[in-house]
Amino acid sequence: GSAGTAVQKVTAADASGDSDVLRIGLNILAAGEGGSNGNLTGTIEADDIETLDLLIADNHTTAADTHDLTLTKFKGTSIVAAQHKDSAKDASIDLNTVYKTITSIDTSTLKGATTVSATNATSAVTFNLSGKGAVNATGSEWADTYTITESESGVDHTLDGGIGSDTAIYSGNFSNYSFVRDQEDLL
Repeated sequence: GSAGTAVQKVTAADASGDSDVLRIGLNILAAGEGGSNGNLTGTIEADDIETLDLLIADNHTTAADTHDLTLTKFKGTSIVAAQHKDSAKDASIDLNTVYKTITSIDTSTLKGATTVSATNATSAVTFNLSGKGAVNATGSEWADTYTITESESGVDHTLDGGIGSDTAIYSGNFSNYSFVRDQEDLL
């Protein structure tokens, strides 16, 4: 792609199993190093692959950038995003609204922000998210589970469970979190 934008359409050679994994590495670079000098924007499309495994890095050292992905046509069940150990900066990701079959989202090893929406899900979604960067996660109408694995002081997180009864598990200080709910009761 040009200017940091790419569309990746993947067809598995053999998708007969139930544990197919698509691994993709993404790296943001400065323009002088062959990069786009800004956010990386891309689309990933795949059928019959259960897990999307992303390894991301932000090596554009003069700005805070985000991997902004469109995944509405990744028709798997699980998305995992991890930060590369040699990333120069804390890597952030925006997964936008994921496809309706996604039931597991794991960004627990990222050091940057995570934004994701599972509003179209047809069953409960389990979110396992790092709290080192700001988290903005929107769930489904089902009984979703949110786990914030760790939290930094002064970093706010927003979890929107939508309708239904959801579970939020977090570490750190309660004051680091804000909850949006569409019912009066908090169980």
